[in-house]
Amino acid sequence: MLLIHKEPFTFHPRTTERLIELSHAVLWDRIGTTSGSVEYRIKPYKYEVEVNDGDWERGHIQVIDLFEKESKMCESKLLDDGKKVGGV
Repeated sequence: MLLIHKEPFTFHPRTTERLIELSHAVLWDRIGTTSGSVEYRIKPYKYEVEVNDGDWERGHIQVIDLFEKESKMCESKLLDDGKKVGGV
């Protein structure tokens, strides 16, 4: 449910209409910048990327290593937080 469909806006229909108009104006004002930004970020993925088996394997190993490091950091942080609040 939208904020404009809740009180106090339900008591002021003209205010609700004006808020909708203003939000549309803001969105239309920024559509060029936004669409350009999205296109810029997607561009590298537009074309098929060629990856050989060696690159794939190295990437796979790096992802596993990174995940294990992140997991250990999270476990360490969880233990630290537990100690601070009187837990484990």
